[in-house]
Amino acid sequence: MNKKEITRYAQFCQFREEVRGSRDYLIVGIDVARDRHHAFFGMTTGQTLLRRLVFDNSASGFSNW
Repeated sequence: MNKKEITRYAQFCQFREEVRGSRDYLIVGIDVARDRHHAFFGMTTGQTLLRRLVFDNSASGFSNW
């Protein structure tokens, strides 16, 4: 690893420790696909807020949410 990669990795580790277990962050995961997207919303404490949000990959699909 070069110096830039080491610095970025250290920053990531620091951020990960800050986020883990904090109630100040919302985790959003989106599986992007051609026709439909699937999303997940959860807290860093392990609480699931919304497991299955599915929306079309179109203007109307985005505007419905």
